[in-house]
Amino acid sequence: MEVQPQHHVRPPRTRANRPEVITSRGRIIGYHKSLKGIREISRLLGISRDTVRLWVRRYKEEGHALTRARPGKPRVTTPAAYQQIQRAAERAPLSTAVRITRETGIQCHPITTRRRIRDTGRHCFIPARKETLTDAHREARKWFAEAYAVVGVDFCRSVIFTDEKCLSSVAAVGHQCWLLRNTKYARRHIHETSTSGRVTTSMHGWMWWVGVGELTDIEGRMNADQYINILEQ
Repeated sequence: MEVQPQHHVRPPRTRANRPEVITSRGRIIGYHKSLKGIREISRLLGISRDTVRLWVRRYKEEGHALTRARPGKPRVTTPAAYQQIQRAAERAPLSTAVRITRETGIQCHPITTRRRIRDTGRHCFIPARKETLTDAHREARKWFAEAYAVVGVDFCRSVIFTDEKCLSSVAAVGHQCWLLRNTKYARRHIHETSTSGRVTTSMHGWMWWVGVGELTDIEGRMNADQYINILEQ
């Protein structure tokens, strides 16, 4: 990506750009066009003569009464540092702004690093965590959705939804990912966790249109016998 030139001119974000202030300047110019003098305009609007004189002169010189763009503070990062931050975000999208700042060695605040990353079109999101599905799993889910796409409300009220859940001692750690639009599910943007040495417990639950059912502990591996035993209970 080509580094854009750095412009140190920004529109002001002060009282000078409020609508009522711009309207007041317009009234000054309006009275001036109606051939009223500086002293009379000052008296009619309750504004100092210096202010009236300023905006009349500005209008004559530039043809408008808008606030001029003001020079902003020069950027801390150089074009080379900008490219370095960009490459770091592309190479390790799961890194934080603090880590990128530390690893690149650029002398700036992590907030500055975050802004430079956003300048490249990347934004911070929670990375996707997806269940591994085979082609058979995908086909089965598609068939189920198509088979019951047109059933009525009465049928849905007779259905019980059940599932088992494995609870793990591995804590869910918050992560972030710097990614471009429409790239959330790219393989390198998906967070993968290591579960070696974890302690787990399995539970079975169910629900239907009335509400949530009971939870049942699953001892051992969930199989057909375990499932039948849970239903009989």
